[in-house]
Amino acid sequence: MKPKNSKFISILIIFSFSITSFGFPQFFTYIINQTSLSSMDNTFEEWRDVILNHNSIKTETLIDLQQETISNLYEQIHIYQDWDNGIYSANEKNQLLLSNSHTPRIRYLGPDNHPIEGYDLISHDDEKFELNFRLDDRILNEWVVRVYAYLDYDLYDTFMSNSEKFEDGSTYKHFQPGEQPVFQDLNPDTSFMGIEFDKILEDHDQWTTSEKDYVAKKNYPGRIDQELYFHVKVLYKKDIYESNGWHSYYFYINFYISWYWTSSFQHRTLNIRDDDLGAPVISNINIIDAPIYDSYNEIIFEINAEDKSGISELYIEFLGDKYFDNDNDNLISIPNPSAPGDYTLSISAVDADSDREGDQLVSTVYSNLNILDDDITAPQIIIDENEFGWNVSILDNDGIIDSESSGNYTLIDQYGQIIDSGIIYQEETIYSISKELISLMKPVSLSLRVFATNNDCEWEGDEETSEATREISITLEDCYNYVIAQIEKLKNYIKENLQSCVKNFFIKKLNFTQFNLRSAYNQVIQGNICCALHNLKTALSRIRMIKSIFLCFCHKFCCCDFDLDYVIFTLNEIRNNIVLLKGNSVDYEKNTDLGYQIASIEVKVLNLKDFIQENISYFYSRCLRSVVMHTTILIEKALFRIAQDTDYTRVLTCAQWTLDLAKCKVNYLLGKEKISQNLADVLIEKMTQIQNEIELVK
Repeated sequence: MKPKNSKFISILIIFSFSITSFGFPQFFTYIINQTSLSSMDNTFEEWRDVILNHNSIKTETLIDLQQETISNLYEQIHIYQDWDNGIYSANEKNQLLLSNSHTPRIRYLGPDNHPIEGYDLISHDDEKFELNFRLDDRILNEWVVRVYAYLDYDLYDTFMSNSEKFEDGSTYKHFQPGEQPVFQDLNPDTSFMGIEFDKILEDHDQWTTSEKDYVAKKNYPGRIDQELYFHVKVLYKKDIYESNGWHSYYFYINFYISWYWTSSFQHRTLNIRDDDLGAPVISNINIIDAPIYDSYNEIIFEINAEDKSGISELYIEFLGDKYFDNDNDNLISIPNPSAPGDYTLSISAVDADSDREGDQLVSTVYSNLNILDDDITAPQIIIDENEFGWNVSILDNDGIIDSESSGNYTLIDQYGQIIDSGIIYQEETIYSISKELISLMKPVSLSLRVFATNNDCEWEGDEETSEATREISITLEDCYNYVIAQIEKLKNYIKENLQSCVKNFFIKKLNFTQFNLRSAYNQVIQGNICCALHNLKTALSRIRMIKSIFLCFCHKFCCCDFDLDYVIFTLNEIRNNIVLLKGNSVDYEKNTDLGYQIASIEVKVLNLKDFIQENISYFYSRCLRSVVMHTTILIEKALFRIAQDTDYTRVLTCAQWTLDLAKCKVNYLLGKEKISQNLADVLIEKMTQIQNEIELVK
């Protein structure tokens, strides 16, 4: 008795013989035309059409199928016919259809899509892994459903024991007609991969053709490895016809790349290399505007850095901080620490090779930086004396960068009192200190102190300073010469602004006044103090006369540009200074301070008289002015008494009484409502102050 599959074996023998004898096209035509092969229930053509229809293949295109596919078609037809005829049970039929060796096949492709044999693929790098492969399946009723590709960093591919199982451990999945598997049912089992692997391809599209090309690609694989295993896991299904319809069976198959390499290869695994093993190269470090001085706000470096992958970061680390090339122009600016000296800084370049963690390389070089002081010398102070004071200037032009020196001066008398002070704002500019400002025309010993700085203050301790002290004296001759110069200045003003018919008169009177002053000084030097006082008294009389004439007749001979207020003010100032000269002359002769004190009181009385003349009408103030003027005469007599070594206190007491009389005159004018209460209070207060000062001198 023949085995149940004897008919199937006979058909295969006939099929093989026919192809050998007739060739594939002739055999195909022969099979199509045979109608005598039939079964109990379904004919050969009926089973053929059922299978072709299930695979979406038209009968008229059958001739276009590959020989392998046609062979599989008729193999399946005869199995189904034998099942129809009772030769095979359903289980035997299924075993035959499921256990045949036909499964999807893989073909790895190298450069230009050539087969991988003969090509060594160790050139993958950490920037991109890419491997092409082609899957094909020439079997009908079989489809590729899903495709996965893995990079395995952990296990050898020869140890894959669970690589063709489902998540639940089963080797296949069976589904009834119309039953649709859910996603979880068809998850691939990845336990065989260990713990270090990457899925780099996942395709869930069910095939409609017999082959398909894939690219397994991973940008930045994440690590480098000398032994890397590549796996392709394919989920495919086989459909088997049962009495109630088509049943689906799902299987996994794993493909390992080492199976397909030739034995001549030295490496059985892929190798992912670092595509950039070299660190950046830093060169041509230049400092813009070198040398660097402490006055610069910033220091700019020009740095050339190159790398195969490009530069992602370029920075300088200086004094604990980092400064970056944010504009990618190879220029980095750092703040100037200002303090001169030698510094060390580091320059670092980071390449742009960031394919994986730790992939970037850094180059660091060290450079020295020298900062110079732009001004290391102190300013020079120059003090020159002139006829009426001193000229002070500062010179400081020896620095690399001029920081504009400045300073100040202070004038101190022998008692430690500050007589004058001021600021020297600019270097190489003359600042004059006038003797006019010194102690109101009193001979005195002074100390002129000048301080200068180069204003080079970029850092603590950077500034250089200078100090100079000049001991100077204001002599009696200085006082006389100053008043003579005042008169000369007034003469020049009159020459330029008065009409010619009267200006000579005033100039002549002023010349006489200057003569009186020179004579008085000479007499003081010769010891004739009384003669000197008479000359000074004459000079005062001339000044009073000139002032009176100006006040009475100025509108007749003054031009429109003439400043009468200036002339009156100057005459009053000259008058007061002549009075002080009287006191200074007495002190010079008698070696005392009384003369200057009494002369100062006389000046205050004269100023009081001017105040009365300015604030009370001429008619109502005549009597009051006369009393005040008499007070000045009494005080002047006190100076003569001191010069003659006689008692001066009596005349000073008389001067106090005279001021009491003046107060009565003020109250009289107030009672007559000729002056206001406020003016009366001011006048009485001034008179009282003068009386008190007289009392102190007595």
